Amino acid sequence: MTADRNAPTRPSKAALYGAVAAAVLFWTLNGPVGKIGFRYFPPLLFFTLRIVGAGLLMNVVLALRGLSLRSIRPEDRLKFPALMLFGHVGNQLGYLTGLARTSIAHSSIIYATLPLTILFLAILTGQEKLKKPRLLGMAISAAGVVILGFDRGSRLPGTAPTFTGDLLTFAATAGFACVTVFGRGFRQRYPPELFLGAAYTMGALIAGPTLVWPGWDFDFSAVPAAGYLSLLFMAAGSAVIAYLLYFWALGYLEASRVANAQYLQPPLAVLIAAAFMGEPVTAALAAGGAVVLAGVYLAERA
Repeated sequence: MTADRNAPTRPSKAALYGAVAAAVLFWTLNGPVGKIGFRYFPPLLFFTLRIVGAGLLMNVVLALRGLSLRSIRPEDRLKFPALMLFGHVGNQLGYLTGLARTSIAHSSIIYATLPLTILFLAILTGQEKLKKPRLLGMAISAAGVVILGFDRGSRLPGTAPTFTGDLLTFAATAGFACVTVFGRGFRQRYPPELFLGAAYTMGALIAGPTLVWPGWDFDFSAVPAAGYLSLLFMAAGSAVIAYLLYFWALGYLEASRVANAQYLQPPLAVLIAAAFMGEPVTAALAAGGAVVLAGVYLAERA
């Protein structure tokens, strides 16, 4: 009995785990690269340019894959934009405006509570059951966030953590949680590329008109190459390539194994921020981050 030559070949484990590692690296560098971008662009303008650029790029990806947004069912064409407006665009806006007002370390650690936000919303909607270990994990993570509040960080402008910045970052996790929980049916009906393409296209259509306001008097010619490279990284790298790599690997690997990679992101972000951005690693930061991640791990494994 001979093997079917037309059957798709499963990628090697090295390629799959390499894709996951690359995605995690892209997302880890979000903070430092975003901070560089904020030196040259106002946060709102940077957000708008990023999501419009990602929308344009995803439409190129869809065309290359032979996919079209027209394949979205008529009954989904009203619900989907509403979900993307609050969830996806809100997530992107909350993350970037939060990052502009807090430290890279705080941003990465607070965003690491995303699985808990998803779990909490899933419990409220009846998709998951509340168990004692999950409740304990949430409580532990909440305690970690309180400890994190004692971290004063750096005194340098734009690098010190603030309550407002941390709150906006948490709001970003709430937006993504809404997309994850309420968009479950969409993800089951459509391939990841189409789901992601629709999300960024809706985001670009919604956020694009706001470009007129923050960019009206902005001098784009004064922005150096570093500013445009940071924007390119955020729009093409972490917003598109990282997700495509992640979803590709998820198609072959167990979801739990792929999800484990998220625990590498906060420590790496803290180390990179300390080494290259001058953010100090305080006792409150280290302790708070460790407690937050321990709570997330416990709740996810329940």
